[in-house]
Amino acid sequence: MQLDIIDPPSAVDQRLAKNQEFTLQATVLKSGDADLIGLGSLSLILDPDDGIEIVAIPGDSTFTWPDSIVTWRLRTPDRLITTNLLVNYTTIPMMKTPCWLRLWIQ
Repeated sequence: MQLDIIDPPSAVDQRLAKNQEFTLQATVLKSGDADLIGLGSLSLILDPDDGIEIVAIPGDSTFTWPDSIVTWRLRTPDRLITTNLLVNYTTIPMMKTPCWLRLWIQ
C-alpha cells in the first residue's frame, strides 16, 4: 500500500496549514503472484488528540483487487501538530486458489 496527499498540490512535502482541508489517498498495490478475489477494506486510524477530522468518506473504505484507490477528505486542526496518518487493512480479499499442504502422519 502507498499513502499520498494528493490535494492541495502545495502539500507534496506533507506540510499543511492550520485548518486546511486535504485529500489522503491510499493505493492498494498488487505485488507478487497472489491470485486474490473479492473486496477488502481499509481503515483510517486517527489519534483523537491530534484534532484531524474527517470531512468526507467514512473511516472504513472498501476496495476491489488489485491496484485500487481509496481516498479520505480530511481537515487539519487549528493548531500546530506533527503526527502520523495510519491506514490499515480491515479485511483483505480472499485467495482465488487457496494454498494447501498435504501431510503424511506415520
